[in-house]
Formats: sequence, structure tokens, C-alpha cells
Amino acid sequence: DNRDYWYNAVLCLAQLDSLRQADHMLDTMLSKWPDYMRCYLLKAQIAIQQRDTVSADTLLDHALRLDPHEVDAWSAKATLLMQREDYHNAEHAYDKAILQKPKDVGFYLNRALARYRQNNLRGAMEDYNIALDIDPDNYIGHYNRGLLCMQVGENNAAILDFDFVLGRKPHDRLALFNRATLSEATGNYRAAIRDYTTVLRQY
Repeated sequence: DNRDYWYNAVLCLAQLDSLRQADHMLDTMLSKWPDYMRCYLLKAQIAIQQRDTVSADTLLDHALRLDPHEVDAWSAKATLLMQREDYHNAEHAYDKAILQKPKDVGFYLNRALARYRQNNLRGAMEDYNIALDIDPDNYIGHYNRGLLCMQVGENNAAILDFDFVLGRKPHDRLALFNRATLSEATGNYRAAIRDYTTVLRQY
């Protein structure tokens, strides 16, 4: 009758990919403790792994009714909505997650993508800036912000982001090509030739 032991056993089964057995144990747990939010959350995660997004959605909604402040439930809900290309509601779910965990860089990076897909470029840029304020060495943040700066014509800012990216991965062909294009656009032709030449050696 110890709920924590049951839950830890389910976690172990999930880690061992015994998902069906873990799911059956969760059903037993819910018959004993029907208001235990984490059971619904874990069942939803198992459903997502089994590509049953309809069940996962219902389970996450139930988890959030039990605890509207559960950050993992909002994060999972947002991920599910992003997979469905429901970017407006995904952004709203990330808003809720960020309220509970305002220093999570991943939430800002993902909300930036949701905003970008809704053509809210200013909002996406704001999220990339916040993410990089929290974690200045975030590779994905620099890469994506560089692409966005390039799109909106902030060429010098984009070059700085691609400088960072290429400092980490000097042979990233797409980053080299993008920086070459930006250097050409800003009149730095020697730098452009250098990057184009490196790309041509690779490809």
C-alpha cells in the first residue's frame, strides 16, 4: 500500500521499456489513488512513446485539472501541440510552463519556434534573446537566432551568432555558407571568399 514504492517500480519498468507492464501498474495505482496527478502524467508520457497522442492529450488535461501548476504537464502538453502544428495553443502552454520555471532555456527556445510558425518574428527574437541571456553558450539558441537575424536583415548580428556557432563546430557547412552570404552582403568580401572556399573544399 506504499504509493511511492509503486510509483518507483513503474519508473523502473518505463526505463526498461516495459511500457505495457508499466501502464498496467499505473492502472492499478489509479484504482487505489485516483487523484495522484503524477500517475496521469506518466501514463501520458507512455502513451506518447506508443504514439497514442489522443490518449496522451486526455491524460495531460486530467493531470492539469488536478494540478494546474505542474510544469512537466504543461511542457508535455506544449510538445504534443507542437507535433500537431497547433502553434497558438503550444505557445500558451509554454507560457504556463515558463511561469512555473522561468529559467528553463528549452521552454524559451521552443516558444520561439511556436511564435515563428505564427509569423511573430519579434516575439521569437525576444525569446531567443532571453534564452541566451540565461545561457550565453547555448549552441541551438545562437544558431536559430542567427537564422532569424538573417531573415529580418540584421546581418551584423547574424554574423556574430554564426561566429559563435562556427567556434563550436568549425566545419558546419550550412553555417559557413550563411556567414559567407552575410559577409558578402555587408561588404566583407575577403571573409566571404574564405568561407565560400571552405564550403567548396567540403562540397
